[in-house]
Amino acid sequence: MRKIILVLAAPLLLALASCLEGENSIVYRNPVDLSKGFLPDTVDLNSTTQIALMASAPNSCWHSLNFVIEVESDTAYYIWAMGVFENHGESCVDEIVTKDTVINFTPTIEKSYVFKFLESNDKIKVDTIVVRPI
Repeated sequence: MRKIILVLAAPLLLALASCLEGENSIVYRNPVDLSKGFLPDTVDLNSTTQIALMASAPNSCWHSLNFVIEVESDTAYYIWAMGVFENHGESCVDEIVTKDTVINFTPTIEKSYVFKFLESNDKIKVDTIVVRPI
């Protein structure tokens, strides 16, 4: 009977011990700073324009930076960057963590396109590209 209790109790004790290991852990996903490259004032209809983006986070506890593009309407886009902050009790090194990408944008409607870039938690930069006929 004691062996059965010991066999059943051992996994329970290991499970409880593993819960205590993560006691100082912090993990969350949040927006990070976003900067963009040059955005032209005008482009031709159905021509491809590249938009350079760079995400940055302030220390080594940040990782998995990525870009999010939300279509608000046929000519309006909202763009921001996200990252994962993860710390298990260690010190975060003061170093900038970055990721960059290039988005190919091809306008298909002869209208102005509006881009809203979330540059930081409290700053949205609005930019417009006018599309001209070929």
